[in-house]
Parts: sequence; structure tokens; C-alpha cells
Amino acid sequence: MLPTFVANNWHIESTKQVILYIVSIILYIISFIHLYKKGSSEYVAYIFVFILNILTPFIWLSSYRDIIFNNFGNFSHMYDNGKGNLGNILMQYRSWGIYITLFLLFLSMLFVLMKNEDVRRMLKMNKDDENMREGKVNLDTLNKTTEQNDKSILAILVTIIVTIWSLVGHTFSLPTENDYGVSFFENILYIQESYLQKDNTGFIRNIRWLLTLPKLFIQTIETKWMYQMDRIRTTPLVKSFSFYCITFIVMFFGPFVRIPIRPHRYKIMDRFNIINMESPFPQKFERNIHSFRDFSMFILCCLISAILAIIMYVFGKFTNIPKGILQFLTTAFVVIIFASMFSKKFEILPDSASVKSLIFFFLSIVFGLLGTPVILGILQIFTETGIFELPIKAFSEMLGKPISYARTLNVGSLLNVLFILIFLFLTFFIFGFGTKNNWVSNDNGKAMTMFNVILVCMALSLYVGVSTSYPISTLLYSMIKNSMEVVLIFIAPLALIILAIVQFIFAFKNHEKYKRFGDIEKNSKSFT
Repeated sequence: MLPTFVANNWHIESTKQVILYIVSIILYIISFIHLYKKGSSEYVAYIFVFILNILTPFIWLSSYRDIIFNNFGNFSHMYDNGKGNLGNILMQYRSWGIYITLFLLFLSMLFVLMKNEDVRRMLKMNKDDENMREGKVNLDTLNKTTEQNDKSILAILVTIIVTIWSLVGHTFSLPTENDYGVSFFENILYIQESYLQKDNTGFIRNIRWLLTLPKLFIQTIETKWMYQMDRIRTTPLVKSFSFYCITFIVMFFGPFVRIPIRPHRYKIMDRFNIINMESPFPQKFERNIHSFRDFSMFILCCLISAILAIIMYVFGKFTNIPKGILQFLTTAFVVIIFASMFSKKFEILPDSASVKSLIFFFLSIVFGLLGTPVILGILQIFTETGIFELPIKAFSEMLGKPISYARTLNVGSLLNVLFILIFLFLTFFIFGFGTKNNWVSNDNGKAMTMFNVILVCMALSLYVGVSTSYPISTLLYSMIKNSMEVVLIFIAPLALIILAIVQFIFAFKNHEKYKRFGDIEKNSKSFT
């Protein structure tokens, strides 16, 4: 069956090109591993990445340009077959973002190679000098600014390469005009089915097929899992809750928690030995407080912006204000929120204690989101026994919709009201309880580590519990795919150019700092 499936979807003539495509990705991964190790192979690894950056675009560039021109046109020749100008503009925006980034990346890596050679000469000179320290086998300059720039250059390099390959893969996997419900943007960004039937599109068809394998694998596993779950003859709620409890116990006492032989001899928290999990505030937290502050401020701004967007959406439902004006106002407010809060970040989060408290509040929100469905499930189980029948009938009569059968929480807006109330209660209860008991302090790191364990177990248990009745894996895959698609279409091309410019600046500064050692060696050779 599998050979037949492959034969029907695989273009044999393009196999070599696909192999080169996959091997290039593997070589990049190996190179990045050696670069992050910063060992004796760092010098050679940068040269290897430089060569890869020059050669690998030729594997996919011809097919990429062909698919863009034949389906979206270019600036002087646009196709208006349902996509209009928007599809063309978005793809040109993507293409030029990739081209400009590749050019800047070439220059940056060239400066990096020259800087590495100058550093190698500097270390060689220091090694030859008896009064200097012994030379090292890597490119460590012991200069804080240089090393920080090198870390930024490497991080940006990995980000750029991953993003470019993601953009190329997304372009090859765009839906056709016959595909429905597979993308948010299928009406403006799609490939003509007739184009894919051409003989020169074998490489594109193979990459498209490979990129469908993850979803196909998830759907196959999920179908078999759902089939086994359907054989359990009980209500979906009882089934989900049972698997939730089993998974929580197995995960809690399996990978994460160990109990000593005589637990009664220890204090409550000392009765549990936590493994395979660390506190959200590790020892490096104080050293990297600026990064944690920026990340916390970004999450806070996103949270406030999301609340604002919901308010504006609800406001638009009850007013006659045009949708375009509301979107403009929302965007303007979001920009103001980010700009004002980041400008005041040292006043909002002056020290590490305030940053820890904010992070703990975010974790409390996650706890509320994970715990609310469980509480609702327990309430629903009791509701089905008739315990809450009178309060539910009273609530429905208050809404003017009396009912005779009240053994479900799904009555009017009752479920939504309960969800909000339970979520707020769990969030602020755990935040207040943890703050009162000083969980975020370094002396109580075990409490926060245990809280992390509980969050992970709750998330995994909720996933398993819901998967017994709903295709949650496919839903999560679609959510992640759609989120990535939004980023790749609108944000990634511009972000690539910005990152490439920043990388170029760092690489040029490092090169300027150490090029004098290369000049010294050249002058010494010319003198001799």
C-alpha cells in the first residue's frame, strides 16, 4: 500500500534535487551544533556555513522564481485570476525580503570570516609571545562586547536560515484553487492546479507531498486512537475525566516526582523529590534579568492588546462605527501600548522581584486556563445527577427561557459565565496564595518547581482527556500552522531584512575591531 501511495505522489526525476534539499538542511543543523559548542571546529564551521549560504539557494531558487512568476507574476506583469493585486504584492514582498536578506547575509558572513581570521592571527601572536597567555583552540577573544556580538550574530544567523527555508517551504505548499478549508489565505494565495501538472514542477510537487506527511501522520494516529476510544462504552465526559486523572497521576509520579521511603519524617514539601524539572527562576535569572524583563513586558503588552481588541470588537457590534475605523483605532492603540510600556519598562518592572511576580502572574493565568475545563467537567458530572437542577432552572427563568430539563450546564450563557468566573477565581487564588507564601523567592524555589510540574501534568492530562472524544491533535496542528502562516506572510519578510541589517552592523563592528591584527601580520611579512 505504501509503495503505491508513494508512486502516485512522487516525481522520480526530481529525487536527486529533493535529496540535495534535505541534505542541505541536515548540514545546516550539524554546522549550527558545532557553532554553538564554540570549540575548535568553530572556525571551520563558519566557513562551511558561508559555503552553504552560497550554494544551497541554487537548489530551490529556480523553482521558487518559477512558481512566483507563473502564479503571481511580478511588478510589471500581474495575474488577476481571483488573487488580484494583493496576492502579487504579498509574494513580491516575500521574494524581495528573501533576496535582500541573502545579499546582506553574504556580506555579514564575509565580515565574520575576516574577523575570525584576524582573531586567529591575534591568538597565534599571543601564543608566540612568551609574556602573553597561552593561545586557545577556539575563537574566544575574552572581550565581553565581542563575544556578545558573536552570540547575536549566531542567533540571527540561525533565525534567518530557518525563516528563509520556512518561507520557501510555505511557498511550495500553498493550496490550489481546488483546496478548501486548508488556509486562512486560500482565496488570495494559491497555486493553479494546471501549473502543478507541468513536467518542470516535479521538485515542487515532491516538496509539497513531503510537507503534507506530518498532518497525514497525525490524522492517521488520531483516527486509530479515536477508534479505540469509541470502543469504551461510557459517556464522553466520564471517559475524558477518567483519562485525565490517570494521565495526571502517571505523569506526576512518573517523570517528575519521587517520594522517600518514610515520608512522614519530612516536612510537607520535603516529602517530594522533584526531578526532570527546574524552577521558572533558575540561577541565571539574575544574570539575564534584562532579557526576562523585555520578554515579560512583551507578553504583558500582548495581553493588554488582546483585551483591547476584544473590547473594540464588542464595541463595534453595538455601534455603527465602520469596521475600518475600528481596526485603525485598535492598531493605533496597540502601537501606543507597546511604545509607552517599553519606554517605561524600568519604572513598571524596577527589579527582579517585580519581574518574577509578573511571570508568576502569567503562569497563574495558564493555571486558570488549564484548570477551568476540569472544574467545569466535575460540575457537569454532578449536574447530570440532578444536584444543580433547581439553580439552573432559576437561571434559565431569569433569562426568560424556562426549561423543564436542567441536567446540563449548556443553558443559555450559563456555561460562558461559569467559565469566566472559575477562570478568574483560579487565576487570582493561585496568584494570591503563591504571593502570600513567597513562592517567587529564591528560598522557596521548590514550591515554584512543583508548580511547574503541576502545570505540565495538567496540560498533558487535559490533552489526553480531550483527545478521547475530539480530534485535538489535528486542531492543535491547524492552530499552530495558521499562526505560523500569519507570521510568514505578513511579518517574516520585513523581520528578515531588519535582522540582516542588525547582523551586518554587528559583523562589521567586530571586523573593524580586529582587522589591525591582520594588518600587523601583513606588515611584518613585508618588512621581513
